Amino acid sequence: MIEKFTVRVEDAVLDDLKTRLARTRWPDQMDGVGWDYGSELGAVRELCEYWRDKFDWRRVEAELCRYEHGTTQIDAEIELMKRLGYARYGAQGGDWGAMISTQIGRLDPAHCAGIHLNMAIAFPAPDAPALTELEQKWVADFAAFQAGETGYQQIQGTKPQTLGYGLTDSPAGLCAWIVEKFRTWSDCGGNLESVYTKDELLANVTLYWVTKTINSSMRLYYETMKSGRVGVTQGRVEVPTALAIFPKEIYKPPRAWAEKSYDVKQFTVFEKGGHFAAMEQPKALLEDVRRFFGGLRA
Repeated sequence: MIEKFTVRVEDAVLDDLKTRLARTRWPDQMDGVGWDYGSELGAVRELCEYWRDKFDWRRVEAELCRYEHGTTQIDAEIELMKRLGYARYGAQGGDWGAMISTQIGRLDPAHCAGIHLNMAIAFPAPDAPALTELEQKWVADFAAFQAGETGYQQIQGTKPQTLGYGLTDSPAGLCAWIVEKFRTWSDCGGNLESVYTKDELLANVTLYWVTKTINSSMRLYYETMKSGRVGVTQGRVEVPTALAIFPKEIYKPPRAWAEKSYDVKQFTVFEKGGHFAAMEQPKALLEDVRRFFGGLRA
C-alpha cells in the first residue's frame, strides 16, 4: 500500500535550525591552507550565514510539492515498480544508484528493459586489451582518489554512529561535511559557485537536516562494507546497459572492463561534468538517457 505524503517541515524545525546556525562554535584554521585540510572556514561560514539569513526552504518545499509523493514499507525497488503498476521499466543511477540499478538489471530482466549508469563499477579482466592513453588517465585519477579522498569512506564504513552525533546536532558541521564533497567531486575547478548556486547546495543539505537522515545514509557504507557485496561482484548483468562517463567522475571504467560485467550498448564520454551529473550537466545527461531508452522501446 502506498500512502500519499505531503512535504511540509514544521516552523519549529526551521526556527531551531536558524538558532543553531546563529550559535555555531567555529573552529580555527591555519593561514593559507585553503581547502587542503578539508572544508575551508571562510567558505563554510559564508554559506552558513546565507543559510541562516537568506535561504528560503519554503520555496524549495513548494517546488517539491509540484510532484506526487508517497510512503510505503518496502525492501526493494523492483517491488515498488510492481506496486506502481509498471510491467516494463528502465533504471538509471549514479554512485549508490548505479549499484542499485545494477542489481535491478540482474534480478528483474523480465521487466527491466535496460539500465543507464553514470558511475558503473567494473574490474579489470586478465584478457582485457591494453588501455588507451585516456583510459590510463582514468585509472590514475582513481588511484589518486583512493590515496587522498577516501577518509569519509573509512569512518562511515566503520564507525558511522560516532560521526552521526556531530552531524545530526550541528548544521554547520553537516554543511561542511557535504559541501566539501560537492567541491571535490564536481567539475568546478575549485569554485563551487561556478556550477551550483548557494540555494542548490543548501537545498541538498537542508533535506538531510530536516529529515535527520545523515546518520542512516552513512550506515549504508557500514552495511555494504560488512556484506562484501559492492558493484558487480555477483555475476554479469545481461540487460542492455548504457554508461555515461563524465571527466571528473570518481571512477571511470574502461569500456572493455565494463563489457565483462554489462551488456554495454551505449558508451558516452562527455567533455564536462563530474560526480553529480544530474545537477552539473542535467541537459546532457537527460539527452543521453533519452537516446538510450528511446532505442529500447518495443
